[in-house]
Amino acid sequence: MSSVNLPGTVTEIHQGAFSHSGVVSFTTPLLVSKIEQNTFYECTSLNNVTVSAAVDTIEEDAFNNCTSLTTMYMQNPSAPVMNSASFYYLLLQNGSMYVPCGSGQAYRTMLEGLGDNCVVDTCENFVRYNLTLINNAGGYFEYFDGENYNYINDTVHYNVLEGDSVALRFSTEVPDHIYNFQDTPHSRLRHLYFDGVEIPLDSIMEPDPYFWIFYNLAFVMDTDHTVEAVFGYYYQNATVTVVSSDTLLGSVTGGGEVLEGQTMTIGAFAKGGVTFIGWSTGSTENPLTFEVLSDITLTALFSTDGAVLYDTVVIHDTVYIHDTVVVGVDDVETITAKIYTSNGQVVVDGAEGNTVTLYDAVGRQLAVRRNENGDIRFDIPATGTYLVKVGNAPARKVVVSR
Repeated sequence: MSSVNLPGTVTEIHQGAFSHSGVVSFTTPLLVSKIEQNTFYECTSLNNVTVSAAVDTIEEDAFNNCTSLTTMYMQNPSAPVMNSASFYYLLLQNGSMYVPCGSGQAYRTMLEGLGDNCVVDTCENFVRYNLTLINNAGGYFEYFDGENYNYINDTVHYNVLEGDSVALRFSTEVPDHIYNFQDTPHSRLRHLYFDGVEIPLDSIMEPDPYFWIFYNLAFVMDTDHTVEAVFGYYYQNATVTVVSSDTLLGSVTGGGEVLEGQTMTIGAFAKGGVTFIGWSTGSTENPLTFEVLSDITLTALFSTDGAVLYDTVVIHDTVYIHDTVVVGVDDVETITAKIYTSNGQVVVDGAEGNTVTLYDAVGRQLAVRRNENGDIRFDIPATGTYLVKVGNAPARKVVVSR
């Protein structure tokens, strides 16, 4: 027999009940008020005992000859009637009797001063840190202290032992067809701050099949900590920004400000010879309809498929410099630009005075050059398709083989 767990309905444990047994650990039932004489007589393997808060009397020799007894947890904040003889081996071996916060002196007095080195008052002997929990604007915020869930409704302070684990849980309602969304605002966790640093909600999110989203945050107390949860409602406005990866390749529609939780439709329109390849979120739907839950920016990605930049490039609204007078004109200036590949490079000849930009096949900018005299050369890292744009002219597709 190692540990003993008696039913919670037990109210009495009679004298000598466990004497000479091999019990190692024992917890008194919640309704037992007395540990009688010789209850654990010569239980030489007994080393750990928890005495519930209801126990108000421990009779003499209750733990007589318990030679291995080194740890006791006393839960009654008012020291039970007892004497040091009951805990001879606990005291002899400098064991520990852990007592409720602030009751250390009462236990030492009851032990006639012999327990000064054994009685451990949790408020006297352990480092405690301040845990501040802030619920900003309402919402579901729970703190599990190891035994109970505590609902945080405002700003609450706890003194927590060094090394103790802290488990926090935040809940968010998700609009679904079972709710009348337009009539009922739905609380959601919008921001979470740990010691002033915002935590990405995606990193602690736990979806639930019953139309809720839970966020779990756990840490160990090693210093003072502050956790602030900022809640809001889906009736708040959110801004959707829709942009094109390159306005020379395609345009977009949609975007603007809507109530969170509502849907929005956006679209992308590719120019001739250009292909729409998807959105920055990974979706390839076009048009795209989605639920707006927060501020978001979506970029339409385009790729050329046979778009041609002719050798003659037209530049509008050019500003000419003549002597010291700058004059803007509406005339159209034509220049001759020759684009070709050579030895793994893209070469642009005849673009003097214009900015030349190199993109990859999906429109991501790789390099920008400008040269007043001579050609412009781009080193290409790998075989593939690239886009070259001179000034504000349409882009030209260039295939590089190495």
